[in-house]
Amino acid sequence: ANLPIEGSSVAAEVNNKSKGVMFLSVASEGLAVQEPVAASESGVSIKVSYQKDNRCIDLNSVEQGATIKAVVSVTNISGATIENLAVTHILPSGFETLNAQNDAKVSYQDIRDDRVLSYIDVLQNGSTATIILNLSATYEGSYYVPSIAVEAMYNNKIYGCTKSGECVVK
Repeated sequence: ANLPIEGSSVAAEVNNKSKGVMFLSVASEGLAVQEPVAASESGVSIKVSYQKDNRCIDLNSVEQGATIKAVVSVTNISGATIENLAVTHILPSGFETLNAQNDAKVSYQDIRDDRVLSYIDVLQNGSTATIILNLSATYEGSYYVPSIAVEAMYNNKIYGCTKSGECVVK
């Protein structure tokens, strides 16, 4: 059987000359295509700024070994109290989490090397919860910056996310 490999000019030909059943496994490697994600909000707004030495910076040129802050602000714009919010912050691959500083509205946090999961029990209308992550630009390279998402765990009409992007660690 001639097997074209989708998305490639390479083809493979396999001939089973035995009478037994043959199982074929094909493995490939490469870079995943990252589709851009636009910012969105429905009942809750989420914003992020990146800072070094208390100044906002762009992630297009971060020095390897630098410590930066990701300041994430989650604001209730729903007109009512929101309960049980989950914030998912997945880091670009070249960064690691050092630690976090949160205001009292953040009730629980799961800090991992590559992501931080934060939970807010109650967010009153018009109020903002702030999550500050201290990050290390650990590995040199160009990376995809995933969007940061917030959602009400038991109400799928309440959600928001930041736009995705790219960054460079030099």
